Amino acid sequence: MAPLVYLDVCCLNRLFDDHRQLRVRLEAEAVREVLRAVAAGRVRWLGGPTLDLEIARNPNLERRRQVAALAASATERIDLGAEAQARARVLHAAGLGTVDALHWAAAEAGGADVLLTTDDRFERRATRIAPALTPLHAVHVRNPLTWVTEDLNR
Repeated sequence: MAPLVYLDVCCLNRLFDDHRQLRVRLEAEAVREVLRAVAAGRVRWLGGPTLDLEIARNPNLERRRQVAALAASATERIDLGAEAQARARVLHAAGLGTVDALHWAAAEAGGADVLLTTDDRFERRATRIAPALTPLHAVHVRNPLTWVTEDLNR
């Protein structure tokens, strides 16, 4: 079965960021590769209300529209039930920001194989706290460039 990925909002925003910086350009290309794999049926994409909420908070109307249109292309959606919300509280208490905890809880609840983010702080914190948590479902938090390079075509 095709891997199930959860892309957080910073991944989606990366496509519209200033690509003059090499890292930004490479991460944007990695996100495009994930989206091409979704379109080809090689990857499934999990979205949900946490994405919608974070996108709606963007004060830049044009960026908000672009990212919302992109997020609407997710092939699967997860709603955050009481169990996922409780898990988000555990993740928040372990050191994640509120929205990051909600993203991780949604990815876990939806059975994602990986949560992709370009947020270094989120990835570092997730890596640090993961061993101490009892996972509902083993989901890894990774940078899209790393995941595309190391795991996408395995």
